Amino acid sequence: MSTENKGDNQGLPATNDVSNLPITLNQAVGSYHTNFNSLHDFRLACQGFNTKVNKEPEEASLGQTPDKKAQHIFISHVEMTLDEYFFGLWSTENFRWAVIANEIVGSIDLVVIHPVTGFRMVRTGAAAIQIMVDKVPDEIYKDPVKRNQWALNIENKKPAALDMGFPKLKAECIKNAAKSIGKLFGRDLNREEGNVDTLQPLVKAKVEVPEELKVVISEADLDAIGNLWTANPQYHSNPEFLTLLNTRKEELKAAK
Repeated sequence: MSTENKGDNQGLPATNDVSNLPITLNQAVGSYHTNFNSLHDFRLACQGFNTKVNKEPEEASLGQTPDKKAQHIFISHVEMTLDEYFFGLWSTENFRWAVIANEIVGSIDLVVIHPVTGFRMVRTGAAAIQIMVDKVPDEIYKDPVKRNQWALNIENKKPAALDMGFPKLKAECIKNAAKSIGKLFGRDLNREEGNVDTLQPLVKAKVEVPEELKVVISEADLDAIGNLWTANPQYHSNPEFLTLLNTRKEELKAAK
């Protein structure tokens, strides 16, 4: 038997409803170049942000669990980092919880506005807390069955046990949701070394064509244009380099 509460957001639209986005998908595809010169620059900016949120968290943001067996990240660090990296444009929705035996399990949607794309991004987090009960009597402490029965009996709940416990559940849900954003929020805490992956940037920064090379291209003949292409592979992904070579080639053809 469990007791569930869906909070005050039951009537909200689904989080993947495009009406929740600040701009429509068609507008996004057609207007990304308003702030960026090319799709390459747009992707590079997205990649740059991903790189930033996948830095290791600062030591000062980490603490140890009560049993000293694992690390955790402080909620203060998570909330402040969300403020810093998303410029305060974050919120939570759909806090849900259910009582299962002597525990309360919960989930929450963390909503952020991506600082590069402007899209509404949702991450769901889940956590559980134990309902604190009075100390187990000495006469049953060594009996594991009776000890568990004591912990499961709601009559043994400590007064105001959830005064701090329930807010802790929400905080743990937020922390769990934020982990999926990147390492900076504790994604890889307590994972074994072999189970930790590293972000591999796929988009390479565009190498600018130097002014000296532009002059050389503007004075090159047809044979030199081919040689310039072969000798400068670092500029092959630069649209300006291709345009300069093609423009010079067309000038030479037109002059014949």
